Amino acid sequence: MTVSAVSVTARQTGTSNPAPLSQPTTEVNITIQDYFFNPDNVTIAVNTIVTWTNLGPMPHSSVSDTGVWNSGLLGVEKNFSFTFTAAGTYKYHCVPHIWMHGVIIVTGGGNLPPNKPTISGPASGKAGVVLNYTAVTSDPEGNNIQYFFDWGDGTNTGWTPSVTSGTISHQSHTWSAKGSYIVSVKVRDTSLAESPVATLSVKMPVEISYPFHYYHMIFLWLVNKLIHIFPLFGDFIHA
Repeated sequence: MTVSAVSVTARQTGTSNPAPLSQPTTEVNITIQDYFFNPDNVTIAVNTIVTWTNLGPMPHSSVSDTGVWNSGLLGVEKNFSFTFTAAGTYKYHCVPHIWMHGVIIVTGGGNLPPNKPTISGPASGKAGVVLNYTAVTSDPEGNNIQYFFDWGDGTNTGWTPSVTSGTISHQSHTWSAKGSYIVSVKVRDTSLAESPVATLSVKMPVEISYPFHYYHMIFLWLVNKLIHIFPLFGDFIHA
């Protein structure tokens, strides 16, 4: 459900003009880069201020899909703040670059799940070779978190030991067969609230092998080419 009972505060770098609120507030920062929002999926509580800061070399914007807010074009290192005062799901985009999308999920109270994790690691490798991956996220309330890696081949890590919010999880895996796999990672907090699932496509490339007669044919082709270019070469190999 998307609602529009919200307030907005626009700010330029070096100024501050937050709207007064009757309840305690927190602030979440999102960077705008070329060409993505980081993070692009955030869960927050009511009365949280979200600030977008453009760190890219060209103008970007943060604009609600339903017209709830519009930052206008933000130059380099300029920012825009918006205070969410009602629960709901708010999708947004960048006007100059319509393929850039983000989501703000606002809850009305209670425990919040961790934010969607970010996965890093190779997108391809060889079967039987160890590959290393990392994932990282944070919990809105700062609770400890646990990671769960599913390797897409019927195996997983199970829930990792509890770590502090924002800690990077390092995991390794070896795929035994060639093919394409989807690595998925989710995170839960101490209240067992789970984050959105992040995915990464990984491919074990297929190695092409040729039978002996294939190489024999290549060899004969090269010999015929040499004979055609250098006739004396034919006399030499038949001597």
